[in-house]
Amino acid sequence: MTEQAASLMLRVTYCAAMSADEFIAAEHGDVLWLDKVESDSSDTHLEALFSSIDLIVMGRETYCFIQHHGFWP
Repeated sequence: MTEQAASLMLRVTYCAAMSADEFIAAEHGDVLWLDKVESDSSDTHLEALFSSIDLIVMGRETYCFIQHHGFWP
């Protein structure tokens, strides 16, 4: 591989969220169970991750969910 080709390569990071049944949403798209998950709001690992990303690929259902709820984490 040439040096020029190597400089054009991107790093791919795969990050997925799902429950034990391989879905993040319950029947009919219900995600209320996520409100019960305890998290430290001062934890900035997601901010650091998102600040390093140039492109996000997501499924149609996830995109529609975000459009409907009007926010992204």
